[in-house]
Amino acid sequence: MSKTDKELLELAAKAGGIDYERNLYKWNPLANDGDRYVLAKKLDLWVDFENGMICHRGNLVRDSVKDIDRAIVEVAADIGEAMP
Repeated sequence: MSKTDKELLELAAKAGGIDYERNLYKWNPLANDGDRYVLAKKLDLWVDFENGMICHRGNLVRDSVKDIDRAIVEVAADIGEAMP
């Protein structure tokens, strides 16, 4: 089941150690390139824009992605979801 944008942002914030409620109107990696790329760096994501691939700590987690920007946030949300 697909997550809503709000669910993605909450889980991505969790993964990135960001207080989502406190930054509700300031932080949005779905819409802001800077937020997105800071999040990718914090999470040690490697992004191949040309081929649509994302790796996390050396492991391929997305391949042949059409919307790489959204996929970065989805990967971050997956990481956040796996956290206790």
